[in-house]
Amino acid sequence: MTGTLANSGDLRASQKRALNFDTGHLEGGSKLAIGGTLNNSTTINVGPGDHSLTANSTVSAAALGQVGTINLDGVIGGAQAALKIATGPVTITSADDVGLHDNALFSLASGNLTNSGALNLDTGHPMAAAA
Repeated sequence: MTGTLANSGDLRASQKRALNFDTGHLEGGSKLAIGGTLNNSTTINVGPGDHSLTANSTVSAAALGQVGTINLDGVIGGAQAALKIATGPVTITSADDVGLHDNALFSLASGNLTNSGALNLDTGHPMAAAA
């Protein structure tokens, strides 16, 4: 698909396939905004696993229901892969797996995040904390 997609209801690309967003080598710069709840029963990938994202790529939603597997793969010192959720709560259960790799952002603007599953913070490089 090219152009603008405006969706105020459910968006189901496939019930048994992953949502791959800018996952090809040297892709980037796309934005997907979902005005409702994003329910993920399989996998959401934002950014290529080879860390070659060329520009910031963002998936945003009003809420996140079922988490499933989420992989955000950015580039250290470069493009960011982001999943932005407006309101919680968000619950990561033992059946879920969330991975933030290199320059990745998982943001929850309001509400609570509860984690009893896998929340992997993997930069592949030493991390520095901002003062």
